Amino acid sequence: MWLAIFLPTVVLAASTRGIHHDDVQSSTADEAQWFYADQHLPEIRQFMAQAARTCTRSISLLDLFGASERMSRAWQSHGLLTASYDIKNDQQDDITTRGGFFRLAERGLLLVAGALIFAAPPCSLFIFLSSSVHRRKAANDFRGDQRRFKVRLSNCILQNMVCFLRELAVFRHFYLVIEQPTSSVMWKVPEMKDLLSSFRMKRVFTWLGLFGHRLQKGTNLWVALPGAQALSRRMTKARRAAFVKRQSQSSGGGHRDYTRHEDGTVSGGPDLQSSAIYPAPFCRQVFKVAKLVLAGFCML
Repeated sequence: MWLAIFLPTVVLAASTRGIHHDDVQSSTADEAQWFYADQHLPEIRQFMAQAARTCTRSISLLDLFGASERMSRAWQSHGLLTASYDIKNDQQDDITTRGGFFRLAERGLLLVAGALIFAAPPCSLFIFLSSSVHRRKAANDFRGDQRRFKVRLSNCILQNMVCFLRELAVFRHFYLVIEQPTSSVMWKVPEMKDLLSSFRMKRVFTWLGLFGHRLQKGTNLWVALPGAQALSRRMTKARRAAFVKRQSQSSGGGHRDYTRHEDGTVSGGPDLQSSAIYPAPFCRQVFKVAKLVLAGFCML
């Protein structure tokens, strides 16, 4: 089996206490064990070149950082094969380790022509709520406060995702959507700016609350996907009023997504992580757009 021969042998470290309490995770707290993909490009390219020739292409969606697998289920309900990748579901799906990165590379190479990668990289250390912690600004190229372990970890995750997408594009034709909350500054990090430019990605703004999310949740979708404007929704005054009324009448009003402190600052609450789950109508709409381009490759 080609993977057993070529994939470097890696023993993943046991998880560290407290490492699973947010979306920025690694299977090891030892930074010396982190894998920085851009420092290993010859190895990655050799692996991908060999695997691209031998693997069987079968999946039409890669659900990247999609722990809930909601997006995958939208494809699966139409009989299509998908793959997901998220450390919260499998500790070996760790993009910060050598083994985890090559597992992702292998999965990406399984994509059929015209498939979609829907990526939701960890946002918690790029958004406004954590700005007092990450301190990302133009003066530090939005790489943030490098004295903080989690900031360095979030940067490693992002850089490796960018490297994976860039290198995979040499061997596979795929479409791409990257999702982030409105306040995220991830797109300002140099590596991400280069990716958006090289993939000619456009921004589509939408409100997940208009797809049934319990929060209004303004969302930026960076897309390299024809027809993705169909994912956009406008929050009109009437829609906002209807949303607020529905929210006040539902049990969702009991969720603690945000905490406002006495000094006026705001931070994420205990239920904020669960708000990352996409509403099913949104996933179905993404599939509706993606299936049109996939059909162009005679898959549907």
